[in-house]
Amino acid sequence: MWILLQISLNMNIFKNPLNYCIVIVIFFLFLKFAKEK
Repeated sequence: MWILLQISLNMNIFKNPLNYCIVIVIFFLFLKFAKEK
């Protein structure tokens, strides 16, 4: 999870808004996964 997050951050979120959406999706999936446990 953190690897994907770091990759997205390293792509410069401010230069590519799409990466910001990817971070939000990953964070949402992480919360959903955490709640199931």
